[in-house]
Amino acid sequence: MRARVEARAAARVEDKRRQLERVARKKSLERFASELKGRELELNAADGSRVTYVAAVKLQSAVRGWLERRRYEKKKSNPFERIAGLRELLDRGDRAFSAQERVLLKAKDDWAASERRLTRMMLTNDDAIAALRVATETLRLGDDARARNDCDARWAKRRALIDDIVRKQALYTEHVGADVDENGTPTPTPTRARRR
Repeated sequence: MRARVEARAAARVEDKRRQLERVARKKSLERFASELKGRELELNAADGSRVTYVAAVKLQSAVRGWLERRRYEKKKSNPFERIAGLRELLDRGDRAFSAQERVLLKAKDDWAASERRLTRMMLTNDDAIAALRVATETLRLGDDARARNDCDARWAKRRALIDDIVRKQALYTEHVGADVDENGTPTPTPTRARRR
């Protein structure tokens, strides 16, 4: 009986050992399988990342090519991109034209100011001429009689002077036979001067 118990105990131990080996083998297989699965996943991931990298490189090159073509077409269609220095040239022209425009506006303002001054002077001159006309008309109408009297008095003085000169000349010519100038000074006649 004892042998039987020992045999059973030995069988139990053997079963337990086999069971443990099986479990160990199973665990190692599972571990190996999981490691294999992990390696496969890593390889797949690496392969996938390699495929992704290749696809990304292809996509980037396609996008770069598209951008270059687009940039070239834009440059070809845009004169600012096509002709070097065109924008600087146009900016310089704009600056020159704006400076000329400022000079032109200043000249126009100066011209308008001079026209206003000239108009004011013309209006002032017209007012002065109108006032002078009114004043002369007033003087002419008011002092017409006095002006006539002044002219008559001056003419009478001149007439008296002329009559006096004519009278003196006639008297002197009768007595001496010489001509008299307007001051009454005798002037000898050429015929009498030859006789002497």
